[in-house]
Amino acid sequence: MFYGWIFFGVVIALVMAIGWQFFDKSADAPAFDPAKLQSILRTKTSSKAMLTTALAVAALPAGWSAIVSAKASSVPAQIALPQVPGWQVMPYQPGTKWMPRFTGASHTLIGRYRNATGAQVDLYIAVYGRQSEGRELIGFGQGAADPDSEWAWTADIAAPVNAKAERITAPGPIARDVISYYRVNGVTSGSSGAIKLATMRARLLGGNGQAVAILVSAEHDSAQGQRASMDTFVNDLGDIDNLADRMAGLR
Repeated sequence: MFYGWIFFGVVIALVMAIGWQFFDKSADAPAFDPAKLQSILRTKTSSKAMLTTALAVAALPAGWSAIVSAKASSVPAQIALPQVPGWQVMPYQPGTKWMPRFTGASHTLIGRYRNATGAQVDLYIAVYGRQSEGRELIGFGQGAADPDSEWAWTADIAAPVNAKAERITAPGPIARDVISYYRVNGVTSGSSGAIKLATMRARLLGGNGQAVAILVSAEHDSAQGQRASMDTFVNDLGDIDNLADRMAGLR
């Protein structure tokens, strides 16, 4: 609603600026030029043709939007957790149940990894073949803290490049740090605004409709958390863009 009012204000300002030159005539300007009324009408368009053209112009944006929205980008029939050098996949058995919320995703995966030092990190992946109303990568309730679960957002923390990082908590209390990457139409970011713009470009220009969320997380019971282990895991995970595109079937 807030950004909608900003958009409304900008549009009204532009309309006023464009129309200002037609606002009024000078006091000595003639009402009209009689000589121009004597010219012969050389072109004529039927009302039927004008109506058809107007309807076609009006329907073009809606038609294009419907075609692009209905186009489902193909995703793999099945996806699997990636092999990460130095880390071993183990059963996902958190002390406090944690499951991010990405309603309508085509695929979701979650797994726990452990390295030789005993550090444990969780990896969650969600893949969308296409986004639509009610099944969007970025939206109310979507993300690391499912509003229907015991987890709640506590604070934003320092984030890696092209990601967002946050701390969430559950009764206990138990805390969990989460690093989130989102990728749509060649754009990887932790910014909801950047991902919304990338989604809009894909819909308007017919780009790749696949959308991927990659969340790296770890539980902790201290102020320092498990950030060092998470950063090591993200580094060993490799190129996030490449991983997201492989999960979406683009590579």
